[in-house]
Amino acid sequence: EQTITEQWQTLLGIDKIGIHDNFFDLGGNSLVAVQLISQMNEMFRIELTLDTIFNATTVAELAESINQLRGSVQDDSEKIAQKLALVEGLSDEKIRELLAEQGDLPEGE
Repeated sequence: EQTITEQWQTLLGIDKIGIHDNFFDLGGNSLVAVQLISQMNEMFRIELTLDTIFNATTVAELAESINQLRGSVQDDSEKIAQKLALVEGLSDEKIRELLAEQGDLPEGE
């Protein structure tokens, strides 16, 4: 929330913003929202959309949306790591067998 508040203060040129203040009531518009999204995506390594800002118009709501996105990205990363560990534990023969079953084995293999 603090990081988001600081970004809003910088972008909107306002010294003090509360977590329940509405982005658009403070003078935010779609152009500023696009700048905010770009900064938030880079800062938090997520993929916010303009729709997110229109649905989460306060710092508190946006922080919740970001936390949910970060959680889902982390969950996906953990699932990928688990699957990678499983694949790395397979023999070359087993991998070829599984690929052949799915029709993903290159010709001549």
